[in-house]
Amino acid sequence: ATLTPITTTNQNSSFGATYAAYAAGTQTAGTYNGKVKYTLVHPANEAPLQPQDCASNKICYWPNAIGVTDSMGDQTIYNNTDTSATLWNPNFKRLGYGFAGWSDKYDWIVNANDKKGIGTGANEGYHIYGPNQDITFAAGQYSGTNKGLSLYAVWVKSQGVIQNWNGCNSMTIGQVTALTDIRDNNTYAVAKLSDEKCWMMENLRLGGTTAMILTSDTTNIAAGTTFTLSGSQDPTLSAWCINIHPTCYDKSMLFSNNTTDPAANMVSVQNQYVYSYGNYYNWFSATAGSGIYNESSGNMEYDICPAGWFLPSGNVSGDYAVLASSANVVNGGLASATFRAFPINYLYSGSVYESSLGYRGTEGAYWASTASSNDYAFGLFFKKYEFRAAFANRKHFGFAARCVSGS
Repeated sequence: ATLTPITTTNQNSSFGATYAAYAAGTQTAGTYNGKVKYTLVHPANEAPLQPQDCASNKICYWPNAIGVTDSMGDQTIYNNTDTSATLWNPNFKRLGYGFAGWSDKYDWIVNANDKKGIGTGANEGYHIYGPNQDITFAAGQYSGTNKGLSLYAVWVKSQGVIQNWNGCNSMTIGQVTALTDIRDNNTYAVAKLSDEKCWMMENLRLGGTTAMILTSDTTNIAAGTTFTLSGSQDPTLSAWCINIHPTCYDKSMLFSNNTTDPAANMVSVQNQYVYSYGNYYNWFSATAGSGIYNESSGNMEYDICPAGWFLPSGNVSGDYAVLASSANVVNGGLASATFRAFPINYLYSGSVYESSLGYRGTEGAYWASTASSNDYAFGLFFKKYEFRAAFANRKHFGFAARCVSGS
């Protein structure tokens, strides 16, 4: 006899989990002895993997869904007496989803109450970590005869277009969503942080070799039109950009991130998991050509962020400083650790100098919209034991970028 599956839906699950009671259609009727097998089934486009084992002395990173591309290696815990590790940021990509962090629970449900990374409710007893967060554990906990630590990617499905999004006011602090940039179809996880603004939890990945219009204004040229500008790191843009339509930027001044490193090569600090680092921009690209040499102070009017979003301001009372203060961390190692933890999720993304990319895995450098002198502009800079929310550096350096929304 063939039995029809009996299904019910658990409405409390963000994945819409379905429990199916079934028996094989080829099994002879009357041989079940009152036993029915129950299996937890997720829709194919949302399905997390089942729990995965990790070898001793390793931290294993799992893509945790169908349709995830690229790969990652395993991080080694070299010493049985180690009690901490800095996690690797992801090389995984998933179309239409933002990456919110790593969890030690394979079916972690993103919850605003978990804003400090410690699970509540359905996540009780588990954690979610920022991609470059420092974690602690007992000596030998993942060594010797014990299994290693399995961490699972936490994906958040896009809830719509990021351009001119107005949903920040309705979110609670710690709440996470994901939005898609229509310029290149990249999706970013977004969190409302303690400063009551919404910040990208991932580095901007906008890239290319041509200039792009960043406004819906069609007076002079249609939005999205691309064209070639001359010059490499020359801060002087064409007269068309400066005088007619200042919301364009010279993408020839953008440093594209190499995202083709095979997992086998992702073992050194300088060559790890490059996808999530995003692209690197000098200050002229980051400010969409509105910031130039001889701009001695002030916030630039334009930037490369999606419409309705903006590059954080970076002076001593700017967005980075306010966020640090609202999170009760102002400087040093505590601030660095907090900014790399969930849900802020900043990375040791390194920087570009004279076309040479370095310091990935050891330093984080992010542009702000604020000029500090003719040759320098402000940005966020941190290392493991150092944090500067108003750090001035040369405008032609290549730094990462994130965007913020909210008044």
